[in-house]
Amino acid sequence: MINAAQLMACTGANSQRANAAVGAANEAMVKYSIDTPARIGMFLANVGHETAGLRWLKELGQPSYFQKYEYRQDLGNVKPGDGWKYRGRGLLQITGRANYREMAGRLEQPVEDDPDLLLVPRHAVGSAIEFWLKGVLSYYADRDDVEYITKAKIEPLKATRRVSTGT
Repeated sequence: MINAAQLMACTGANSQRANAAVGAANEAMVKYSIDTPARIGMFLANVGHETAGLRWLKELGQPSYFQKYEYRQDLGNVKPGDGWKYRGRGLLQITGRANYREMAGRLEQPVEDDPDLLLVPRHAVGSAIEFWLKGVLSYYADRDDVEYITKAKIEPLKATRRVSTGT
């Protein structure tokens, strides 16, 4: 279990956002065994990076920005407008029609039909947990394999130290 100060340190969230999220974060992390300093630190560092400190649950940009996702077979975007419709959402920014379809099954929610369901806090958290579980990312966190978990420029090892030492 972590406290709001540790959540702030790991994600870059302000105190208001951290206090609002700490209960749900603890509940989900305990339930799915994201329960060691390495696992917690790397999971939360990724969440902090993807949401800019728990500020955004939706990828930002104008529709023209999301043209880069149009007709991306690897994302399952096969129809006009799929790039915009299936832009990143949730704590780990699920992107692409195929990933929304998979999340619909995993969360038992119609997120492919209604992508904004991933903006609902429990689904935003749930999608991040499902992504983590699907990638067997706790295995890599246990081995300090930061590069495997993310190519983003974050500091998960620093976050891990913050969880275990509070500094």
